[in-house]
Amino acid sequence: MYRRNRRNKLWYRKPRFLNRKKTKSLPPSLEHKLNSHLRMVKKILSYIPISKINLEVANFDIQKIKKPQIESFQYQRGNLYGYQNLKAYLTEREQAKCQLCSKKSTKGNSFRIHHIIPRKEGGTNKPNNLSLLHEKCHDKLHSKKLLHLLKKNKQFKSETFMSNIRWRLAAELKKRCSDLSLSFGYMTKIKRNSLKLVKKHHDDAFVIANGSSEQRIQPSLFLQKRKNNRTLQLNRKGLKPSIRRQRYKCQPKDTVQVQNKKYEVIGIFNKGQWLRVRNKTKSLNFPIKKIEKHYYNNGWQFIPSLKERVFLP
Repeated sequence: MYRRNRRNKLWYRKPRFLNRKKTKSLPPSLEHKLNSHLRMVKKILSYIPISKINLEVANFDIQKIKKPQIESFQYQRGNLYGYQNLKAYLTEREQAKCQLCSKKSTKGNSFRIHHIIPRKEGGTNKPNNLSLLHEKCHDKLHSKKLLHLLKKNKQFKSETFMSNIRWRLAAELKKRCSDLSLSFGYMTKIKRNSLKLVKKHHDDAFVIANGSSEQRIQPSLFLQKRKNNRTLQLNRKGLKPSIRRQRYKCQPKDTVQVQNKKYEVIGIFNKGQWLRVRNKTKSLNFPIKKIEKHYYNNGWQFIPSLKERVFLP
């Protein structure tokens, strides 16, 4: 205690008020997504000789997306303008009704604010992700797993991400491919309407790549797999939480063959002795000893369709 207190008194050091430099670094979550996009582009460039990259840089106006008739002075007035607090706004929006039972609050049954999309699944604290529930309905929602009954609202995470990293992404792609062409949202919309295409991600990508009458392939999906799964252990019968650092041989999203059938690994339990896998309709448990073949997936998963999966090396 005395040693720590003595080390905190750094009177001999010079003042450090104006020596901090502003950095252009992004928040860790945006930095991770940006690096994930760049790694995927790097992997594709290693397979295919690409000489030109077309990139759409768009700045999304979230408030105008929510309210197209918004005017200049209304940008300073958010959703909570004119309300005392967040709960008052939610009560007015939901008409003082519970979103689960659609009944108004009664005496002794107050409202509770609930996240429609949980925070651990990427939900935010914004009002469009919050709902009002009775205390009893909130307990019922979790005990009977009725989360699917709540109406999920759009979070605008992808639009915010694109608005923040668009020029940084363009600069990084310029280093990897000298021939970089930029386009904007209104240009994509005009070309898409002229080709009579529906607004979807793969249709926009086709238009951004200057596609017109070329033969198209089926859209594919890329999934990135975590290389480590160091999760915080909970419910340890009164013991303090600990971080699991042990890495098992089978990891989530690997493929194993048990009894001449292939399954996707969900996780490991019972100190690495049992395996939990996913079938098309349900999850199953098998001992590790019953694994006949193990297909290790490290990095990206390339999914051309929902039925067939091919793993990139």
